[in-house]
Amino acid sequence: MITKDRYSKAFLIMAVGTATSMYFFRQDKGDLAALSFIVGGVYLAYLLRSSSQIHFTKEQGEKLGIQYKGETACKFSSKYKTEIDSLRISGNRFKFVNGTDICLNKKNEIVDCGFDSAIMQFIGDGGFEPKSIQNNVCWE
Repeated sequence: MITKDRYSKAFLIMAVGTATSMYFFRQDKGDLAALSFIVGGVYLAYLLRSSSQIHFTKEQGEKLGIQYKGETACKFSSKYKTEIDSLRISGNRFKFVNGTDICLNKKNEIVDCGFDSAIMQFIGDGGFEPKSIQNNVCWE
C-alpha cells in the first residue's frame, strides 16, 4: 500500500532529508544542512494543502452507492470524484484529512491506504462521523 499512500512517501522523504541534514551539519556545511531539511519537508507541506484521493474505480463507487463531497462543495453528490473531502455510504459519513489516500478493503469498507495516512487521520480528527461535522449543514 505504500505505493498509494502519499503520506508514507512524505515521511520517508522527510526522514532522508533529516538524515542528510544531520550529515551536512556534522560536516560544518550549515547551508546544505538547512537546504536538505527544508527540501525534506516540502512534500509534506504540499500534502497538507491538497485534497484526499480515493483509489477505487467509478464502478466500485456506483455498486456501493457512494456519495462524494469535494473540498469546497457544501453537499454530497453521486457524481464520481477522485479528489474529495468526504464520502457517504449507506448514510454513514467519513471525513478525510487533507492529503490522505482512501481505499476499499476486501469487504468493501472504507480504509486508509497506508499506515501514515491512518496516523494523519487520527491526528487531524478524520474518519467516521467526527464531531466537527455532526451539526454542519454542508454535511447533511
